[in-house]
Amino acid sequence: MATIESKQIWLCPASKKNMIISIENRFEFTNGDNEYAWALSQSFRSKWLKLEIGALCIFGNTKNGFSKAAYVKRKVNLETIENWPFRSPSGQPWTWGFYLTEPFDINLSSQFFIDIGRMAWPTQNMLNSVESQHVKRQLQL
Repeated sequence: MATIESKQIWLCPASKKNMIISIENRFEFTNGDNEYAWALSQSFRSKWLKLEIGALCIFGNTKNGFSKAAYVKRKVNLETIENWPFRSPSGQPWTWGFYLTEPFDINLSSQFFIDIGRMAWPTQNMLNSVESQHVKRQLQL
């Protein structure tokens, strides 16, 4: 398992269906890129700007727990990508994308996040330093 290259750890809520499309499998973009990828809608540009290359992203949800993790290797603007398959609940395009290293399996339950005083919200969130230390310890990073 890789080590953290950035101090940042982000919770990335995802349905199982969406995880299969672009986290468990590489996604082939119309521009020719073939990458593991994730994205934020236009309204979350400020979060995308804070996201660092090397940050650890944890994928899953409060119902099923978090089962995959990967490191950010490149940030991209998806406005010119015509085939990004996801739309936000508001209908906004997922403009702010990021490519990931090959994901690895993890097992962090919703109860784990309750125990450390944090629940995964329906939007992407960066963990604070105390929460990050709990995650690193649990994942043995």
